[in-house]
Amino acid sequence: NCQRIKIIKDRGEYFINEKYRVIHEEPFQIGNTLIYLVSDKMKLPGDLTPSINPFYGCSRSLMFLSQLNILDLPLNKEGYTILMPCFDSWEFLELNLQFLENNMTAINSIMKNLIIDGLIYSDSKDTTFETKNLLGDSILVQAERLHNGEGTELNLNLSSVGTKIKIKNDLDLFFSQGVVHPLGQLYLPKSVTVTLIDLIRTTGTTQLIELFEKFDDLSSIIHGNKPYSLLVPTESSLSLVGDILNSTKLLNLLKLHVIEGDFTSSLLHCEGNVTTLLGDSLF
Repeated sequence: NCQRIKIIKDRGEYFINEKYRVIHEEPFQIGNTLIYLVSDKMKLPGDLTPSINPFYGCSRSLMFLSQLNILDLPLNKEGYTILMPCFDSWEFLELNLQFLENNMTAINSIMKNLIIDGLIYSDSKDTTFETKNLLGDSILVQAERLHNGEGTELNLNLSSVGTKIKIKNDLDLFFSQGVVHPLGQLYLPKSVTVTLIDLIRTTGTTQLIELFEKFDDLSSIIHGNKPYSLLVPTESSLSLVGDILNSTKLLNLLKLHVIEGDFTSSLLHCEGNVTTLLGDSLF
């Protein structure tokens, strides 16, 4: 197969595919031929796992691919583009990650939606084409170059994913069946949704769902799509206020645990104006 190579400059030296150092910046010239000496015998890119830079933090994605038995992809005539969540993209999910780890159907949909037929590089031009993801679904891909303060970046629109996927410049990782793009965040396909009900159940405090459903306004919150932040008590702490759970004070107790809007960052850093539905300010 034809293979592309990547040449990068790092602290005044040139490297090929992040592995092979060009010994002399100026080549030897023999007739019309230029000869560059490199530090080691060059090899074509190998299997997926050893081709991933360990410093990019892609181990969790590789673990999921291994569990799904798709580290070795079926042969195709075009090669593959893998959009791989790396760096802190999984850890940032926190409770969402705990839910997904217990739901391999969702993981299967996420990972296979991010593997598509055809080769897209970080220096690709604007283009639109139809292809398939690893699920076998036909998708429309739109690649668009955008200018930022440091130059340009490539944004991908996949019809199966709800938000634009940002491709980092020059991080293309080549392997024997195509190219991998390490992503700085996780992009969920439209087929995967994580609801408040899912997250409450993940905490283990399922009794809270029953308590919310006693009141129409609160039930619409946990079954709706509007953004809310919930302070979920542990199952054991609910047992300590058993007398309130069957009293008229229950509604106020529950409102004390609900914040309208997404205030996750403010809650984690104990900052900002965060007010519960009961009207109490937390900070």
